[in-house]
Amino acid sequence: MTTSTRPDPQTQALCSARRRLATVLIDGLDPAGLQAAKQLIQWGIGTLMLCDDRPVTASDTDFPRTARGMHRSHAASRLLDPGDGSTVVIEVPAGATASGVDVHLVLRSRPRPQQLHSQLRAACRASAAVLPVVGDAQAWRLGPLLSHQGGLCPDCLLHHGLLPAPPETSGAAAAAPAPEAERPADAEPLPEPERPAETAQGSDPSHRQQPDPLLQAASHLAVHQIQVLVEGQRPAAVQTAQLITDRATGHQSSLSISPHPECACLTAVEPLAG
Repeated sequence: MTTSTRPDPQTQALCSARRRLATVLIDGLDPAGLQAAKQLIQWGIGTLMLCDDRPVTASDTDFPRTARGMHRSHAASRLLDPGDGSTVVIEVPAGATASGVDVHLVLRSRPRPQQLHSQLRAACRASAAVLPVVGDAQAWRLGPLLSHQGGLCPDCLLHHGLLPAPPETSGAAAAAPAPEAERPADAEPLPEPERPAETAQGSDPSHRQQPDPLLQAASHLAVHQIQVLVEGQRPAAVQTAQLITDRATGHQSSLSISPHPECACLTAVEPLAG
């Protein structure tokens, strides 16, 4: 005998209402960010906010040619708006305060640790919950959820050493050619640098930069965790852990994380209202 795991009608109605009332901000509109936005619209999210002031270039094949030069957030809002009122799609300028956000999804590929820390702190000041999806040279890391409600904060990540490691410069510096002034006079001339594929090959899409499949996988997993958070029927994995996908092997693991005992967030006192 098989048992159905389908939720009862009352639970389905409650989850649907929570989706319609929820607001999610996607900060970072690379191909994975766009894919996450599309999935959230299909899922029936009420309000979707988009933030990315980087211009659309010829290598951004997920955008139409007419969007080149536009801010990605502006181009994405035009591209993704369903037009039927089922989801309100809003463009958010970088640095603007977006109040009323339920989940703020931050997507970053190989960011500088201090810059990421500052961005996460700014996001936490504006949003109820922040979910980082961050890639470095070794892995893609999803979570943990950063929240004012007694959860982890960006400073906890810093204390735990969970922000991406700085790019290795020693090997790159050793392999770099010596400056012209230090090269022997009889040395062979330096080779011309290779042109980017899109310049060398014209506009052939097959030569353009392809999306990182591990980031795509992390994006799908992030959307699933947002769904669990919004519906509120069970705890999301990212509330107590960071989900890690190893770049070399593709192996997925989970790292349990608690607020760092030396972090000021454990002793912070919220002012009483009134």
